[in-house]
Amino acid sequence: MNAIILELLKDKLIVLTKEGKFIRIDKISDAVEIGQEIIIDEQKKCKNHILKWVISIAAVVTLVVFIFGDYIAYYKPQGYINISINPNANTNTNIVIDYNVCGYCIKMKALNNNGNIIAKKINGFEYKPTNIVIDNIINIAEQEKFISNQEENVILITMIEFHKKIDYLGLNNSVGNCVKENKINTRTIFLTGNKDEYEKAKQYNISMDKFLLINQIIESNSIYKFTLQYGLI
Repeated sequence: MNAIILELLKDKLIVLTKEGKFIRIDKISDAVEIGQEIIIDEQKKCKNHILKWVISIAAVVTLVVFIFGDYIAYYKPQGYINISINPNANTNTNIVIDYNVCGYCIKMKALNNNGNIIAKKINGFEYKPTNIVIDNIINIAEQEKFISNQEENVILITMIEFHKKIDYLGLNNSVGNCVKENKINTRTIFLTGNKDEYEKAKQYNISMDKFLLINQIIESNSIYKFTLQYGLI
């Protein structure tokens, strides 16, 4: 297709085609001049147009996949934290929260009656940092007298990490500050586990914190290791 050069750019040409269209093409030579008639490779122009279209579509698809992946990760549990207050007392409070890829609480489930009382009193916990939610649980447990002011209390926090590790140091500091501010006489124990241990605990039908504590006892005691190895317990 013939066209007349109207403008010279650094590496492009603005030309006027016989159909009266102004188009931009790659400069075919440094020797061309304004007003010169040249022949445009229509097939090459078409190929370039298709290539640009394919690249644009690929970019859009990549962006959609990226955004959709982040969306799924934001709403999908990446692990959970079990909060058990005074596990062996009548005032035992047991709650589990699921957290997402940002470490925000996305779900809360009470595992006993006292936990249910607390869960009902925590409003708007969704998508708040886990440390803030746990501090609220401790505060309400104290208000409900599930935490004693006269005796030593135990707060057992079990963290199960599926895909995303929780900020253990930040969580530890936050719980420590909450206990200190409320002047609670307590011993706080942190346990960490993984998905395999979580599945094993389900298989034996015992709570995750008990499963991890049993494992710690076994690992620290050679007699337990021996009896476990030979199926004596």
